[in-house]
Amino acid sequence: MQEVKHVLNEFVFFHSGPDAGNPIASLASDPLPSSTPHYPNCGRIGKQRGWTVSLPAILACCLLIGLPGFGTAQAAQTPALTMSAGSVVFGSVTVNTAATPKTVTLTSSGTAPLVISAASIAGSGAFGMSGVTFPLTLNPGQAATLTVTFDASTAGAKSANLTMTTNAPAGEAVIALSGTAVGAPGLTLSATSVAFGAVLVNTAAPAKKVTLTSSGTAPLIISAGTLSAAPAFGMSGVSFPLTLNPGQTATLTLSFDSNTTGLKTGTLTLTTNTSAGLATVAVRGTGIAPALTLNTSSLAFGVVDLNTKATPRTVTVTSSGTAPLTINTGSITGAAAFEMSGVTFPITLNPGQTATLAVSFDPNTPGLKTATVALSTNASPAMATVAVQGTGATPTLMVSTSSLSFGVVQLNTAPPPQTVKLSSIGTNPVTISGATLSGSAGFGISGVSFPLTLNPGQSATLTVSFDPSTSGLKTGTLTLTSNSTAEPSTIAVRGTGATPALTLSTTSLAFGDVLVNTAAVPKTVTLYSSGTGPVTISGATISGAPAFGMSGLSFPLTLNPGQTATLTLSFDSNTAGLKTGTVTLTTNAGPETIAVQGTGAAPALTLSASTVSFGEVAVNTKATPQTVELYSSGTAPLTISAATVGGAAAFGMTGLSFPLTLNPGQTATLTLTFDASGLGPKTGSVTLTTNAAGSTMAIALSGAAVAPGVLTGVSCGTGSITGAGTVACGVTLSSPAGPGGQTVALTSSNSAVTVPASVMVAAGASSAAFTATVTAVTTAQTATLTASSGGTNATYAISLGAATPALTVGSSTVAFGDVSLNTSATQSVILTSSGTAALTISKGTVQGSGFGMTGLSFPLTLNPGSSATMEVEFDPTTSGSATGAVTLTTNTSAGSASIALTGTGQAASYEVQLSWVAPTNPSVPIAGYYVYREVSGASSYQQLNSTADASTTYTDTSVANNTTYSYYVESVDSQGNVSAPSNPFTVTIP
Repeated sequence: MQEVKHVLNEFVFFHSGPDAGNPIASLASDPLPSSTPHYPNCGRIGKQRGWTVSLPAILACCLLIGLPGFGTAQAAQTPALTMSAGSVVFGSVTVNTAATPKTVTLTSSGTAPLVISAASIAGSGAFGMSGVTFPLTLNPGQAATLTVTFDASTAGAKSANLTMTTNAPAGEAVIALSGTAVGAPGLTLSATSVAFGAVLVNTAAPAKKVTLTSSGTAPLIISAGTLSAAPAFGMSGVSFPLTLNPGQTATLTLSFDSNTTGLKTGTLTLTTNTSAGLATVAVRGTGIAPALTLNTSSLAFGVVDLNTKATPRTVTVTSSGTAPLTINTGSITGAAAFEMSGVTFPITLNPGQTATLAVSFDPNTPGLKTATVALSTNASPAMATVAVQGTGATPTLMVSTSSLSFGVVQLNTAPPPQTVKLSSIGTNPVTISGATLSGSAGFGISGVSFPLTLNPGQSATLTVSFDPSTSGLKTGTLTLTSNSTAEPSTIAVRGTGATPALTLSTTSLAFGDVLVNTAAVPKTVTLYSSGTGPVTISGATISGAPAFGMSGLSFPLTLNPGQTATLTLSFDSNTAGLKTGTVTLTTNAGPETIAVQGTGAAPALTLSASTVSFGEVAVNTKATPQTVELYSSGTAPLTISAATVGGAAAFGMTGLSFPLTLNPGQTATLTLTFDASGLGPKTGSVTLTTNAAGSTMAIALSGAAVAPGVLTGVSCGTGSITGAGTVACGVTLSSPAGPGGQTVALTSSNSAVTVPASVMVAAGASSAAFTATVTAVTTAQTATLTASSGGTNATYAISLGAATPALTVGSSTVAFGDVSLNTSATQSVILTSSGTAALTISKGTVQGSGFGMTGLSFPLTLNPGSSATMEVEFDPTTSGSATGAVTLTTNTSAGSASIALTGTGQAASYEVQLSWVAPTNPSVPIAGYYVYREVSGASSYQQLNSTADASTTYTDTSVANNTTYSYYVESVDSQGNVSAPSNPFTVTIP
């Protein structure tokens, strides 16, 4: 055996034929010496080359070349092992990744059974074996498959020997194992999001760089790079596929050039050989453009005197776009009378800024003038214009006033005249050809003769007079006809002819409530001469109730304008009730009236009862007190000076002290008592002395004192009852029970009806109630109740009917309405035993898809009057309306009861509510947030809000059932900078 091992150390097998390259037999580079026999598939090489070989191969070759210790095959039966491979090479495999297992077939190729007693692997621990359990016996011709695995945790070449101990002559068989563990590729991005910010449309933004670093332990292969979404983004600097060795980098250049305004987003996707597969970079940018807004498209100066500069008009220019606005030039073309100032061009306005152009007008010739202000800008459209116009003045007449008022003028008395100044304010003479005065008579003009010519700057004074001959408002219009551009000019004139007038301080007087035959406090009315001439009051009269009077003035009476006089009115009624009247003043300005009213007030007493009867009361027993309400029903305070009780001494009075005063509407309660010491009827009265009409009022009193009562009967609320229950019963006496009450004994002839042993009639009462309890019977029966007191008996018969069960259902229909799918709705139904015998519900069944029943166990027994609650459920699994029924099987005569069921299944709808926490103390204020969503299976996130939202919450209502969504949020600050995405949040809609 030592000799065999020595040979193994010196030989390696190689193959120079078609199988060259097989890892278990590599071709040696140095040739065999000429003294060595040349056998096919055999060669020699020094062991320093490090090759490993399989024992069967070495043995085979050694036999061919006649190594020492080996002879020719023997005829005796011997075991032998043949392996399908003497070595297993796994090649390059990623670290911590299991290589594809390899197999070696072990065949018993001898003439005796082969026993492989053990197998082990010596060398690197990255190798393993399975598939065969040792010891293993293989009969001649039998085979077994050995599986070899390779999974290295560190990089580098790995080797080992799998040695099997056999009963074959060779003893051990060796399989050489080898493999190389290589590192894993990795990709690190210098940025996962790139923001270009705000960029002028059709202008390339400064390029952004993204560095790609091969951060793994194996070469990184980026097979493709794509840029999705807005075409405004571009990519350059790298060609794909791209291979980067560990540590190497490449720079990817991103560009942004938008031809439209607004936010643009995209995604750079890199396809790699890393375990992640894909790497993405979110890109975004906003296209901005300048815009111009004018506060007006036209300016009108109106009519302006020649050679007089009008007040300048302004045009406000606003930079209303998202980029700076440049106004390259500004000009005004057209009539020379116009000029523009206020801005020096070119001028640049940032978004939101404004500039003000001033346009002036100074005409030196008459007539309409027009011009155009033109602004050349970098906005679209590039040109903005404003139309301007004005008119040069021609002869112009200015009137100092447009109206004249003479006020109130006494008839046929001319007030001082009023003047109107006429001025020529134009640049040419103005000629006034005439003046006319239309309207009411009484107006006149003087002071000027027409036609009248006024040179520029000249003026003349026109005098207007007013002398009314009739009273009332007078109006007129003075019209001046001239060659003025404002021709014709008009002046409104007005005045009032004076007339007498009387004004009253009031047209109505109310004296209120006044006690009859008592004079009210007088009231006065002021008469005022409010006209423009003296007013004469020729007389005054009062119509209506004679309770009213008048004094203080003598008629006829004349009051000059502004003078006053006082009229005194009085009220003194001798009867109660409302009184009304009218004072009429006859004047030269027409009649004037004053309405007067007052109410004669009188006290009155109303009693709630004029008779009080205490009925029969046991002798020497106080009757229940009775009350009488005293009501002040008049219109003046009621005074009850005294109250006396007359008649039998049994009557009394309490509750009030006299004298007593009650204001109108007030009440008081008088309590009356009765306590007789002797038998027989009693009468009396209460007399009330008042200040009301009639002076006194009486209340008649009556009562009777009787001996203690005799039992007169026993009775119940019903003479027949079916089933179990209770009956209200009572006993009566001929007269009220005496002091201490009266006991009445009770019995029942039938045990199905129970009564108390006795009942007590309270003192002063003539009856008492008790309750009879009835137990249900199965056959018709009769019970006799007997009452006994003081040797007197009374009876009452009750018929008992056989009991029967009955069921009352709280509702014969249950409607669930709309219910979300897979959501249970529940309603209650009350079942009541409404018969006279116990109700048995033997079972309950439910029909109809989605319907169910809970809350009760069957069979169920309910005593009469008892109830149970049944819960009916509806849990739809499909949309649409559904019907069903609950059927209850009972011991009633009907046998069963049914409840109809209806409901509609509604598919549920969902929404996703997101919230996040705002950054704390950012260096630049946060302007808002963008929300992104990715639908499961999609390749990128989509922006949900088109503009940044300042809120830290967002509700997504456009979600679908059975779908998974992922969300992230980006913040944008007031300078347009966008943050990296937040951690994603994933939710699945049921």
